[in-house]
Amino acid sequence: MSTPGSLPDALAALAQLRAEIERKDEQLAENLAMTRGVLEAVAEAIVVVDATGKVTSSNRGFFEMWRIPEPLRQAAEAGGDVEPLLRHCATLAARPESFIERARQLRADRDAVVTEDLALADGRTISRYTSPVQSSTGEVRARVWCYRDVTEARALAARRAVVAERMASVGQLVGSVAHEINNPLAYIAGNLDVVVEALASGPPMHTDEMIEALEDARTGVERIKIIVRDLRALSRRDDETRETMDVRTVLETALQMANNELRHRARIVRNLQIAPPVSANAVRLTQVFLNLLLNAAHAIPDGRASENTVTVTTSRSPLGGAAIEIRDTGGGIAPEHLERVFDPFFTTKPMGTGTGLGLTICKGIVEKLDGTISVESNPGLGTTVTVELPPSTPTRLHPSRVSTPPAPAPRRRSILVVDDDARIRRWFQRILTHHDLTVVASVEAAEEAIKIGSFDVIFCDVMMPDRTGMDMHEAIATRRPDLLARVVFMSGGAFTPALSTFLETVPNLCLKKPFGRDAITGAIDSVVAGR
Repeated sequence: MSTPGSLPDALAALAQLRAEIERKDEQLAENLAMTRGVLEAVAEAIVVVDATGKVTSSNRGFFEMWRIPEPLRQAAEAGGDVEPLLRHCATLAARPESFIERARQLRADRDAVVTEDLALADGRTISRYTSPVQSSTGEVRARVWCYRDVTEARALAARRAVVAERMASVGQLVGSVAHEINNPLAYIAGNLDVVVEALASGPPMHTDEMIEALEDARTGVERIKIIVRDLRALSRRDDETRETMDVRTVLETALQMANNELRHRARIVRNLQIAPPVSANAVRLTQVFLNLLLNAAHAIPDGRASENTVTVTTSRSPLGGAAIEIRDTGGGIAPEHLERVFDPFFTTKPMGTGTGLGLTICKGIVEKLDGTISVESNPGLGTTVTVELPPSTPTRLHPSRVSTPPAPAPRRRSILVVDDDARIRRWFQRILTHHDLTVVASVEAAEEAIKIGSFDVIFCDVMMPDRTGMDMHEAIATRRPDLLARVVFMSGGAFTPALSTFLETVPNLCLKKPFGRDAITGAIDSVVAGR
């Protein structure tokens, strides 16, 4: 029988302690394995560096993101110094020296918690988060560095910001556009009422008076067509396609759209001299000029148009490109604000009236065109914004003019028109009297028509209540693929992403409503010539 403190009791206690230690070791090993699993599972690239600059933890994502060579990787995983890793990562940065300097600065600041973007030389954008790791007593023991590739996310955010700012510009113009459309609508409707009443049962109307009334109505229609065209250009989804253009044409579009905002505040002075053509995306360049014109308008109090001016000037820039200057006589910009006008989300407008992204996006668009944008301002005297764009590279010579024989009389063609609007169908019937015309109101009726006959040209509306132009395209591709290239689509605006993508991808012609007789006859000639 053992007594307290005897050898058997001591051995039993040691055995129990050993079992407890082994259990703790197993738990620790399990926790370490779990921690390692978490490190490998997360999307971020992670490295942990202790206070002496030694690597204590890392994951596979870190070595893959920064393309770490195998010798450096092995040294880091063995607890080596972080400095060689830092120097290697800097070789991938767009600005290596700044990368190293910033990393060392953050390592020296024991309490820094920072999230920032890093630009790499290969075009990637990496988001970096770093934070101190504290012990239970609050002592900083290490620093964790987390990296995530946000290239696509930032690009998507930038595209969304461009669209959002463009839509904000359109939103600001809604009231003005309604006013601009309502004016011509008033005299279109009024003149048509007069003519209809005179032809129906009203007092007789002289032919010249009737023609004059109809001409006024047609002028109003043309005015509305221009407004719709300009709004469509600004609001459509755009790609990066560039074309050679005269900046004066784009400026006139922007001036038309901003006209109602401007004319109640200032006189518009045009000084549009000939400038070299530029290579640009028309949608984005229109957005730049529209934003600058709206800014100029909003810098001037409403109702003082006779006292203020907005001057738009175009000329040849010192570098041989196009220079565009928009000068207003508004209140100007305070010196402390002038250096921040291109900062994202910075605005001097009242809350709710500005996003603070307009000039930032303008600068991005202009710089993507290899141009420059600058702002000069004097408080109380006004602001001048200057955009300079490089000249486009000539792509072709204009052919010399040669005399051509008179065009022969148009041949009689077999034409199918598919449109759910009866007025559109009647209009086609009135202007294509010298062709064999079949008009139907739906895709179903069109399918029946192509079963029993063939057509030289098929005009098909895109947006219809039941089945769309996309369905018609599929039906023809299935049943009569020989007619597929003869389809001409008609669109007043594709209101779904699927239809917009469809129109962008199919090779067929698409007439944008409203269009005229010349567009229809030109489409017929183009389709027939291409067969």
